[in-house]
Amino acid sequence: MAFIKADEKFKISLAARLGWFIILALGKLTRIRYIGEEYYKELEQRGENYIFTLWHGRMLLPIYIHRKRDIVAMVSQHVDGEIIARGVQMIGYTIVRGSSSRGGGQALRQMVKIMKEGHPGAMMPDGPKGPRGDFKTGTITLAQLTGAYILPITHAASKAWVFNSWDRFMIAKPFSKVVIAYGEPVKIPRNLNQDEIIKMKKDLERRMDELVEQAENYIKQKWK
Repeated sequence: MAFIKADEKFKISLAARLGWFIILALGKLTRIRYIGEEYYKELEQRGENYIFTLWHGRMLLPIYIHRKRDIVAMVSQHVDGEIIARGVQMIGYTIVRGSSSRGGGQALRQMVKIMKEGHPGAMMPDGPKGPRGDFKTGTITLAQLTGAYILPITHAASKAWVFNSWDRFMIAKPFSKVVIAYGEPVKIPRNLNQDEIIKMKKDLERRMDELVEQAENYIKQKWK
């Protein structure tokens, strides 16, 4: 975990509670529709385990939708990760701390252990600091070690605040239309060589970007 100065602890606690409040409020104050939900329901019905994968900048509403479902999520050890971790714990997630740049190996082992006990996983593969839309291979490794499907998820909103941050972080405005979009689950073969891993990474990036486009198009063209 990142070292946190004593005078920062109150600010982090306050920010986490604010984040928790925002997530719950947005969930209540937006109109939500779903596309591709059959992918998620089929995995649930078959008793298959899965890893929700979502871009860092589009995390808020998917986090709300899947609260209190025994999901274990990996969150970075950076200070901003501390805020996210505390906030999502308040709405029922189990958190392990680590990322591609800090503490990743230990966190991955924890994720594998918890997921093998039957918990779904959640990963933001372009976190904690980007580049935006870069699918880091830790999620692929986690899927290989657990046998879980990678299940892309995203959301789009008719009206949103988009921050000028590396991830273009998006917050849906109250009373906006929101689409939660699930992509086709992907099963990762256990044995892949380096070239195959790179190919899989590019394929997953394409799938997730196309899912964002699909959600955006639904908002613009199909939700009247």
